[in-house]
Amino acid sequence: MDPKTVEQDLKELDEKELLSNWKNHKLSKFWYVAAFLVFIVIFYYMF
Repeated sequence: MDPKTVEQDLKELDEKELLSNWKNHKLSKFWYVAAFLVFIVIFYYMF
């Protein structure tokens, strides 16, 4: 993703939208970590 477009999007958002997006982003971060851990386990068992 291009940082410039992200900054523009953030400026255009309202506070309520920003809060809900932040919560969703926090949740997606958790899923990224979970997927990363699963990937490490699979990688570990392969070698």
